[in-house]
Amino acid sequence: MKDDQPGGPIRWKLHLPVPREKVYEALDTAQGRASFWAESAEEENGVISFHFINGITTQSKILAKEPSTLWEIEYFGSIARFELTAAP
Repeated sequence: MKDDQPGGPIRWKLHLPVPREKVYEALDTAQGRASFWAESAEEENGVISFHFINGITTQSKILAKEPSTLWEIEYFGSIARFELTAAP
């Protein structure tokens, strides 16, 4: 993306044909995460326990939550940040 630097964050821009509230719900609920991300991904006390089909598990601390606009976690030693905007 414009002004990105080598070694900086990886950015993806996706256009999904659903309201951003639905995308946020998929990120912020165990059922939503299990529908596209991991076999299970339950949250307890601000930490998500991801369990993947290959047996790998990881604990991810939730760093930020702003309903329908921002969702951020620690993920395998990095940060996964989702910034949600409405389509123009």
